[in-house]
Amino acid sequence: MQWIQQLPMTIHHKHIITYACLHPAATEKHMVEALTIAEQQHYQGIVVPSFWVKKIKRDMTLPGMQLITPIGYPYGYSRTEPKLTEIQIAMDEGVQAVEVALNTSAFLTNPKGWAKFELARFSKLLHRSETLLHVSMNPLFLSGDLFRDAVSICRDMGVDQVVLSPEAHPDHYHKVKEWVKDYMEVKLYCRHKHLLQTSSYEKVERIGLLHPVEYQLQ
Repeated sequence: MQWIQQLPMTIHHKHIITYACLHPAATEKHMVEALTIAEQQHYQGIVVPSFWVKKIKRDMTLPGMQLITPIGYPYGYSRTEPKLTEIQIAMDEGVQAVEVALNTSAFLTNPKGWAKFELARFSKLLHRSETLLHVSMNPLFLSGDLFRDAVSICRDMGVDQVVLSPEAHPDHYHKVKEWVKDYMEVKLYCRHKHLLQTSSYEKVERIGLLHPVEYQLQ
């Protein structure tokens, strides 16, 4: 956890941070490390895979910290029905928000159709239980007006937060902020090494900071 000390203090004071442990090789040890850091730094929330939600919920000690889990991660192109089931299980286990991956395949096929209807179903299910709906997307797959159209659909379907993937740049974040005004929150995922470039991230208000996991492929 020494790397956390390398971050400028302005990062902790100026930004609203959720801490995410989403690496495919992350073990229980990494989940516990991530929770420890999130609580020590008083971050707004922690994001963990649904498999670990029950354990992290049980181990959390910081009042008011959000527990968030991704659904359909990372590309969202599984069927709607299993995603609805996973959302319901996550709500039953105590999450305050879910990060649903935009079904990029469906959206690119029919920008006004399937992906929009899917988000409407998620929004209805979640907001009925006062659970927040976050929608993640990778703007590198959404060229031209498609990026703005995807954000507009989120706004129309009652999404609470647009989440931009680690491949996105602060410029993408500022575009979305300009489009949505105060209708929705916007969060940008990044790795800790990016935050050392404080000039790029100074005006990014909400950050999803990824917990580093060292793993060497065999």
